[in-house]
Amino acid sequence: RELSNIERIDVVKGPASTLYGRMEPGGLVNLVTKQPLATPYAAIDQSVGAFNFERTQIDLGGPLTRDATVQYRLNAAHE
Repeated sequence: RELSNIERIDVVKGPASTLYGRMEPGGLVNLVTKQPLATPYAAIDQSVGAFNFERTQIDLGGPLTRDATVQYRLNAAHE
């Protein structure tokens, strides 16, 4: 699974996980995606490894209007 647009992963284990649906008490995994930001943000990440592994991630965000009522978030990854 691609995780470039995931902010955090919440894991609920044991009997408490049955409160959130019809599942066995083994556990529940919740993926929380990144949200738009009111302040400008930019990040570029480059990873290089063995066997010609290369990965580039870009994360951009910020307001589109002066009063920040319209915001954007762009996440892209290439491997």
